[in-house]
Amino acid sequence: MIILFLLFLVQFAVACACLALSDTQQREFYKVGWRSSTEELKSRTQQFFKCCGYDSYTQDLNTTHPFGHPSCVGVR
Repeated sequence: MIILFLLFLVQFAVACACLALSDTQQREFYKVGWRSSTEELKSRTQQFFKCCGYDSYTQDLNTTHPFGHPSCVGVR
């Protein structure tokens, strides 16, 4: 019974922490995660979401990548 209560406390604390973050703070966490991820993970993410880079909603098929993301050639 004590273990279940402790588990409840941990889950409650995590839920409160998630609700406490504003949209701006969440976006900052996402940006930090994107910047620190590997090129392979970025490429797979771009392919899965059919996007080009972090802030782009369309596929720019430039072979240059000035915004810190892999080339978008072949992402469809």
